[in-house]
Amino acid sequence: MTIVKISGTKPTYTYLPTHKPFTPKGKEHSEETYWTCFVIEGEHPNDLHITHKFLGLLSTKEIDAVKFLIGDFFSKNKIKKTTLIFATPDLFGLNRSVLVVRTKKIPKWIRKFSKLRNKLSFISDNYDYTPHIATQKTELHPKVVSYALIQGSDILIQWHFE
Repeated sequence: MTIVKISGTKPTYTYLPTHKPFTPKGKEHSEETYWTCFVIEGEHPNDLHITHKFLGLLSTKEIDAVKFLIGDFFSKNKIKKTTLIFATPDLFGLNRSVLVVRTKKIPKWIRKFSKLRNKLSFISDNYDYTPHIATQKTELHPKVVSYALIQGSDILIQWHFE
């Protein structure tokens, strides 16, 4: 990763296009891995969340770049709290062994976040994003109130919606 500083501006981050984070087997959901999610009102992300991007193990410089990119996204995009309808059961994961429920239609405001996923594309996850919640329930109507950067089970930074 290179950090380019242009005089008088905030840092601009660029990445090696081939970068893939190394996450040892068994560490995928350890206290050391980073991920982002949409936060549901009244829930801690460990209990219920809408995953946005699994980031894996990152260096200090990489996580600083992630924080900058997310902060920059929120400085340019105002997102309102909203209720989503999840009513399409599906299976997720490499072995399609995790039960999730998906939205039937991706709301326009979530599509704004594709820009952010693209900026975080130096971390490869090899699938097209659709909002989903890992749950045993077949229908949920959560109110989405913020976006969070998580390490393991700790919320590092949370950006609240209007």
